[in-house]
Amino acid sequence: MARRTYFGTKIEYELEQAGLALCAADEPIVTGRGAKRATPTLTRRVKQAVSEWYVLQMLELSWDGFIEHTPQGWNVGKPPYGYLAERVPHPVPARRAEGRTKHRLTPDPSRAPAVTHLFQLCGFEKLGYDAIADRLSQDRAAYPPPEPTRPEMALGRWSGSAVREILKNPKYTGYQVWNRRATKRGGKNNAPKDWVWSPQPTHGPLTTK
Repeated sequence: MARRTYFGTKIEYELEQAGLALCAADEPIVTGRGAKRATPTLTRRVKQAVSEWYVLQMLELSWDGFIEHTPQGWNVGKPPYGYLAERVPHPVPARRAEGRTKHRLTPDPSRAPAVTHLFQLCGFEKLGYDAIADRLSQDRAAYPPPEPTRPEMALGRWSGSAVREILKNPKYTGYQVWNRRATKRGGKNNAPKDWVWSPQPTHGPLTTK
């Protein structure tokens, strides 16, 4: 609550209207009509402003860090179907000493051909999502279906939605791309203008740009 001045002062006001005093652990406990509140209130507001600034600064630094990761080729999250996560010792010595690693994408020999064939079916034969899924499902040994994060959700075959997700993922062109989905809006897709691309390819492409 203290890290957002608006909410902090709003709740403090509502408690005050209800006859309740909001006491902070690092302030003198002053109550009653004759209690002097001017200095404690000023001090509290300053601390709230500093707390809010600190949170915003950390968010900005974190955002800048992710943007810097992108041209360096580091992958964030689960590797897309057709790729494996190549673990690399963390470049920061302190984190490397803790055993931390970072991930680059490397083609998965058993699944990468399915991605390339999928793009060919779409680009050359002009097949739709479900038609591509049916074609790939005819030879599951050569084109293993994607495995969901939750095993109980596995269909055991290709689906149109799985094909769509692959066709819409620009990482298959060899470029690293970040910020395609919003973390605070239920994972909804961001507009392409908000995506962050690496200026050059950073991993082996499975299709052309």
